[in-house]
Amino acid sequence: MSTSFKVLTADTDQGEIWDAVVAGIDRCDVYFHRSLCQAFAAYEGCVARLAHFRHGDSVIVYPFFQRRIASLPFLQSPQDWNDYSDIVSPYGYGGPLAQIAADSEEESGRIWPEFLEAFHAYCLDHNIVSEFARLHPYLQNHRHLDLSNGLERRSTIVTVDLSQSEEEIWRGFTKENRKKIGRAQANGLRVEEANSPADVQLFSRLYHLNMQRLQARDWYMFPESWLSDLHARFSEHLTLFLVFEGDRVIAGGSMFHMNGLVSNFLSATAEDPGQFSPNNLLFYEIIRWAKRRGYRWYNMGGGYRTNDGVMRFKQNFSQHTEDFYTYQKVHLPQAYEALVQEWRQALPSTIELEESKYFPLYRMIPQ
Repeated sequence: MSTSFKVLTADTDQGEIWDAVVAGIDRCDVYFHRSLCQAFAAYEGCVARLAHFRHGDSVIVYPFFQRRIASLPFLQSPQDWNDYSDIVSPYGYGGPLAQIAADSEEESGRIWPEFLEAFHAYCLDHNIVSEFARLHPYLQNHRHLDLSNGLERRSTIVTVDLSQSEEEIWRGFTKENRKKIGRAQANGLRVEEANSPADVQLFSRLYHLNMQRLQARDWYMFPESWLSDLHARFSEHLTLFLVFEGDRVIAGGSMFHMNGLVSNFLSATAEDPGQFSPNNLLFYEIIRWAKRRGYRWYNMGGGYRTNDGVMRFKQNFSQHTEDFYTYQKVHLPQAYEALVQEWRQALPSTIELEESKYFPLYRMIPQ
């Protein structure tokens, strides 16, 4: 039975092959889509690639970003690292995803080790120091990566089962949540699907003000032009909702959606959102929208920390959770240790490092 392994690059004539390969994977989520990967690769200044492994009729795909090591700011001699890079999964949930012929466990047990070996060989051949992937909680691709010691359970996310009736979903809300939704409706708040360029610009300004109040990292400050372009290019799989109090927008949120799955992207609330809980109404209406369009699961995501306020808010909508895993691997141990050593030496003497799970460690920015 024939076996092949290729790595495709998004911004080349291989892009159409990427599209065709992903289109042939029944369960592919939006995060495997070339257009989305390209948008975030441009934002992050790296290269989007797709590993494509085929064994007979079985296929594994794995989108990833390849980042230059030489651009790390702490390096004393960056020219020595010009030929080196590392790998991270694109924005959202990703990792390798398989479509196994005849859904055979025997075939799955054979193809995954072959893929991992082929991918490791690719990394060695291309001086790729390390690899980090945020795995997909719904697609459960962590189950096939327990062949190595790089798998780690990080947190839980809240999901809403949209196969239930609307009444069953409503009963799954907490009593307090139902009360706040009813109060918002009674006081005239309304949620509208809003995807025009003007709507996206309005939401972008609301989002930036919200991020500034939260003192969010620079990475989350997506430029208005970038967000507008993303909505324009990806409109089939990205929808924006705004919450109005009269003519004033007081909250909003955008959702990715594809192949039965809906996932939160961005959300924002005005500095003075009023007293009628606009976010409770917002996510209720998103759930109804997704349910009525035949989606199967709504991934609300998790919190920043275990049982924080964000997580507790989301659990007002559902008690169903999934585990969120990451996968990491050092492909070039000597190079990895050299980078970590130089990174440590560049730290100010006033910083005391605690034990950290951050990976790769040499890319951590101490707070």
